[in-house]
This record gives sequence, C-alpha cells and structure tokens, in this order.
Amino acid sequence: MVEITVKDNEAGQKLRKLCLKYLNQAPVSFIYKMLRKKNIVLNDKKAAGDEILKTGDSIKFYLSDETIAKFKNNVNYEVVMMDKSELDVVYEDSDIIIVNKPYGILSQKAKEDDYTMNEMIVDYCLLEGKIDKKQLETFKPSVCNRLDRNTSGLLLAGISLDGSRILSKMLKERKIDKYYYAIVHKIFEREMHFTAYLYKHEGTNKVEVISEEMYKKLNEPKNYVRTEAYYEPVEFKKTYTLLKIKLVTGKAHQIRAHLGYLGYPIIGDNKYGNVNLNLTFKERFGLKHHLLHAGEIDFPKADSREKFEFMGKSFKVDPPEMFNRVWESL
Repeated sequence: MVEITVKDNEAGQKLRKLCLKYLNQAPVSFIYKMLRKKNIVLNDKKAAGDEILKTGDSIKFYLSDETIAKFKNNVNYEVVMMDKSELDVVYEDSDIIIVNKPYGILSQKAKEDDYTMNEMIVDYCLLEGKIDKKQLETFKPSVCNRLDRNTSGLLLAGISLDGSRILSKMLKERKIDKYYYAIVHKIFEREMHFTAYLYKHEGTNKVEVISEEMYKKLNEPKNYVRTEAYYEPVEFKKTYTLLKIKLVTGKAHQIRAHLGYLGYPIIGDNKYGNVNLNLTFKERFGLKHHLLHAGEIDFPKADSREKFEFMGKSFKVDPPEMFNRVWESL
C-alpha cells in the first residue's frame, strides 16, 4: 500500500487528476476501475474520482509493487542550481513566485535538455523547502506567462495548484496589466492604440502582421489571431524613442512584430528590425539581443471569491544594465 497526503500546493484538484499524475502511465479507465473496486480510496472511504482534494486528505493505493511499477514512471529530478541566489526573486508567497528573468534564457523548454527559468524556479522551490521531490510526482511549479529568450523582465509562476490556476485564469481573462519598455529607432510621436492580426509561420518561427482591414478581406482567416497593445513614448533621444507598452493580448513576438510593421524597429531585433542598424550597436556596445523589457505588472484587487496575498499589488523591475547603457549613451 502507498499513501499520499495532500499538501497545500496539491490541494484544489480532483482526485482522479492526482491519481493520473501519480500513476502517470495508467489509462483513465484503470483509475476508475481501481476506485470502483476500492483499491484506491480517499480518507479510507470509497471515492468516485471527482472529489476536490483538500490539504491533509489521504489517498491510499492498495496496489501491488508490480502494478505500481507498471503504471508509474518515476520522477528522477536532479537539482542543477548551486545557490538559490542565482534566481532573482521579486516576490514570493505560498502560491506564486515572481522572478526577474535575464535575457538569454528560455522561459520554458524547447528541447528536452534545456535548462530554463521553469527549471530554475523548481530548483529554487526545492532548495527553499517549498516542495520536495516526492511532491513533483503530483504537482510541479510552472511558469504561467512566457517571455522570448532575449526579452528580460517579470515572469510569473504558480508554486501551488491554486496559484497556477488563478494566474492562468487572470492572464486568460486579461485582468493583469503588463507593461513593457523598448528602445526603438525613429521618433514615435504620439500614443497609439494598435490592433492587428498575426499569423505564425512555424518553419521560420516568425509572425506575419496584417491590418484589420486586410484581415476582413481574407478568404480563410482562421489561422490569424487578433492582437492589441497600447504604445506610449516616454522619452526621445536623437532618432530614438524609449517606449512604454501596455500589452492587452500576449501572443508570440507580438510587440516586436507590431513595431517592425509600424516602422519603429526595436534596437537589436534582427528578426523584425533593421539588421544594418543593429550591426552598429553590436560594434559599439557588444549588443547581441533586442532591447525589450517586461518591467511592470499590476494585479487586480481581490474579490470575495479569490483572496490571495498578491492581489492588488504592483511590481516593477528596472531594465538590465545593457538596456540602460545603450539608452544613456545615445
């Protein structure tokens, strides 16, 4: 018999989901069969599988070692992080963590052997004792908003099931205000509310931008997604603008593609920007990445149903040293 006691960061999910995470090679039909036969029980009682788990609940698996071995692929997680100070933590509580992502690191894995911000957050939680390796069998902290590899700034992750759920819900419903900063070529003269449609070409990992007017004329528009953002000039220097961007939708490469399409390319962005201009910045500053920074996040105030410590709070992080050095030197 194997017993799992539900921890804070596992609570809130249905019994069958936890069982499927623990016996991660088992079909759903097997889980339901074991529940019917009382080979899996909740708090020593027969369960249907739809019960919502609470902290302290006991789940017992009355299964042979051979059966468990057959349906369970053990998690052999090895901590890579040597020191928890390697992660720049902006805020943390029992449900979420907010970190300041440097440029040059992926948010989540693209390949199996990638070491990303997601793995760094898991390592940090293990080193801090927020979770243990056993819990990774049924819950794993995960990043909820993605930033491009070379975009720096605020990254949100759930470190409990409730935290992951509420972050994902608020991001989907656009209740979190997200602000970015970028250095662009040319003078961006006035505030702009810009909407356009994007289509991602998988082969090139590049998105195509078309206007709303063009979208309405398409015969098969289903592969395009609507995007929206607010652009506000903060400061001008010669032929450059420091922009503040409020993101409404959050699609891959959205800000970079928008600004390239509008004729205000982000400095250092070779995919959507001015390659020749970027070469001069590379020679002068050693710049090898685009200057886009996710600098601010505002959470909505809590309502009577959702009471979390971070609700109603705002967080801000300064751009990295390279971003500031380029702007101050223009």
